[in-house]
Amino acid sequence: MSDEMKGKETMISDEIKNQETTMPEEIKNQETTMSDEIKDKDITVAEEIKNKGITMADEMKGKETTMSDEMKDNETAMSDGIKVGETTMSDGIKDKEITMFDEIKDKEITMFDGIEDKETTTSDEIKDKETTLSDETKANQNAWDRMISDEVKNKETTMSDEIKDKETTLSDETKDKETTMSDEIKDKGRNRTIIEFNQIAWNKMFELLKNYKRREGNCRVSCNHVEDGKNLGKWLITQRVQNKKGDIDGCRRILLEHIGVVWDVHSEQWESSYRNLAKFHQREGHSDVPGSHIEDGMKLGEWLIRQRNQKRKRKIDKVLEQWESSYRNLAKFHQREGHSDVPGSHIEDGMKLGEWLIRQRNQKRKRKIDKVLEQRLEDVGVVWNVLSEQWESHYRLLLEFRQREGHSNVPSRHIEDGRTLGRWLNHQRQQKKKGKLDESIIKRLEDAEVIWDVLSEQWESNYRILLKFRQRKGHSNAPATHIEDDTKLGAWLNNQRNQKKKGKLDGSLVKRLEDTGVVWDVISDQWESNYRLLVNFQQREGHSNVPATHIENDMKLGQWLNSQRRQKRKGKIDLGIKKRLDDIGVVWDVLSEQWENNFHLLLRFQLREGHSNVPRSHIEEGIKLGEWLKAQRQQKKKEKINKGHERRLEDVGVVWETHLENRVDDCCLLIKF
Repeated sequence: MSDEMKGKETMISDEIKNQETTMPEEIKNQETTMSDEIKDKDITVAEEIKNKGITMADEMKGKETTMSDEMKDNETAMSDGIKVGETTMSDGIKDKEITMFDEIKDKEITMFDGIEDKETTTSDEIKDKETTLSDETKANQNAWDRMISDEVKNKETTMSDEIKDKETTLSDETKDKETTMSDEIKDKGRNRTIIEFNQIAWNKMFELLKNYKRREGNCRVSCNHVEDGKNLGKWLITQRVQNKKGDIDGCRRILLEHIGVVWDVHSEQWESSYRNLAKFHQREGHSDVPGSHIEDGMKLGEWLIRQRNQKRKRKIDKVLEQWESSYRNLAKFHQREGHSDVPGSHIEDGMKLGEWLIRQRNQKRKRKIDKVLEQRLEDVGVVWNVLSEQWESHYRLLLEFRQREGHSNVPSRHIEDGRTLGRWLNHQRQQKKKGKLDESIIKRLEDAEVIWDVLSEQWESNYRILLKFRQRKGHSNAPATHIEDDTKLGAWLNNQRNQKKKGKLDGSLVKRLEDTGVVWDVISDQWESNYRLLVNFQQREGHSNVPATHIENDMKLGQWLNSQRRQKRKGKIDLGIKKRLDDIGVVWDVLSEQWENNFHLLLRFQLREGHSNVPRSHIEEGIKLGEWLKAQRQQKKKEKINKGHERRLEDVGVVWETHLENRVDDCCLLIKF
């Protein structure tokens, strides 16, 4: 029995412990759930308060817009509308506040009811537990109840404080909105008053302008015109300025245009003057209006003079602009080249700079260039007298040439430092010959040892070289290709002969050349010289058949004789010359003559040996007779031998077949053996 009691006590004790353990967890869960619900309620209340504030602000803006429209539509009821708007807005704000406070209270009551329901449910559960648990458990339960109650109260207090803070903030923002809107409404009222005043003033000036129009028939008010004590001219100028800037009211612009206001006065005046000019032209037949002429009350002559002056001024401005552009190109050229002597055809950046500079020099020469422009051109090194500057430049180059070369006879094609100095010097000689060269320039060139008659000087120089040649060689007939002291003396001498033949050589020069032994007909003289050498050869050798390569006293006599034979074969040789050559035994057909000589040697061999089959290596009186006979056989085999020569060779017993020739040679050797 005692054991059973102990077991039951143990079971009861365990259940109590389990209840104690479970109950705090349930209480914590209940507390967590309640806390979440309170937070959700707080968030919901805050969002509703914020939405209400936004809605109220939108309604306030709508009211403000409505009031502004009403002010524009109805100026008379503006002040009443403002009061009604303020009253309505104040009542609306108060109604919104009352509604918002009622909603907040309802939310609080609902939240408190939920909390009380939760507390009642929790209390009932705790009471049920207390019935089955011990006194200790009830004490713990009471402690937990107090704890939960304290926390709930704290949550309620905190939430109530937050709600009060939000209400206070919302109330302050609402008051600020009311104050701001009220200030804006007052400012708009003041601005509207100013606008009304300006409109009244504008209407008065507009009435004055209409009066002017009725009286004068137009709206062309002078700038200082005063109408009824008001400066109507300046007012109208102000309207034109505002119209030009786009600041004028559209209605005002239409009213002004309706009564004939012209916005562009200058253009209208010009058109009016042009119409008067057209009328003058139609009536008079021309447009040359006198300066003092008045057309329809308008000084047409003076207006036309102003148009001409403006056109001339625009033209001058354009010319000056073009001048500045050209000057910049000239400065660029000067910076790059180091001088401003622009060639006449030079183009710089697509602009004909050379031609422009020539025009500036012409203006300077005519004294029509402005002094300021002249000075600016001189600042970049422009030379006005180009010919003089160029002459001085070439003269300096001539002095440098003379110092370097020892003379001033510049070759015609010589270029010195990029300048055609030779051509320039020839031009000075031509000017001197035509009598167009200034005496001072002539003196300066002569001081530099310039020779005016270059051809005469060159002739004298070549003549001195010819004398030097004659002294060394013993004659004056220099060969055509001969060069003496870097001078083509032979070519010069041939040129003198050609000039003599054409009758263009001065008699005094002819006599001086003849005195030095110059032969005018060189070909004839050379022929006589070669003929004398041929005679000497014939006397020494016993014949006149000079070998082609033979040289006699430095003269190619063999070549000369062959030249005579070619002239004979072409029929161009003089009969007298042919007779003289025949007299010393010149053979004209050398090949035929050689064949005859070799044939005579063959006859001699045949008479001595009894046959004409000369061995291949046989030499007869210094002539390779065997080789010659072999050549005749080859000519026979090729059918190129002369028929007369063939018959004559057969007549002396020449055998054409080579193998027969070899057998004959063997027989001859056998007989000798």
